[in-house]
Amino acid sequence: MLDADEMKMIEKGWLGLNVVWMAMLGSLVIYLGLGLYLKDHALFSVGKEFPLNILRKALYAASIIAVVLAKYIRKYMLEGRRDGSIKKTDQPLTASNQYPAVVTYAKAVILSLIMSESAGLFGLILFALSNVLTDLYTLLAISAAALLYYRPHKEELLNLANAFKKQAAGV
Repeated sequence: MLDADEMKMIEKGWLGLNVVWMAMLGSLVIYLGLGLYLKDHALFSVGKEFPLNILRKALYAASIIAVVLAKYIRKYMLEGRRDGSIKKTDQPLTASNQYPAVVTYAKAVILSLIMSESAGLFGLILFALSNVLTDLYTLLAISAAALLYYRPHKEELLNLANAFKKQAAGV
């Protein structure tokens, strides 16, 4: 079981993760607002020879691959090494003055959020090139759904913290 000081450090890390998550959701709103503001203005003019359909398909595929891959990368990062051991923690704090479980969890969550955010950014890029709002809406929706799915979960963080503590105790 985690003591009061450990819980306090975990709560501080938890707050930071939620701020990052909300900021990333906010950036999707900014992408949408930018798209709606610029919908009547062509940002870039691409020639008829530009393979826009191929780029569209590639960006949609990249978005879906990134969102799906985020799940497996996050899971891998949270499970520890492949030999089943969690990184040994001899000290309760890392050099960054954060609880080790918070650092590990933050890395996994932020990476999955970044990968999810990429779909929205691809939508903005595609909109800038094609001026088709449907692409922007679709990729923003994919990104928003992924950000909601990969949001930080407190019970996941607490389970990881308990596993770290058990590993440090040699259990």
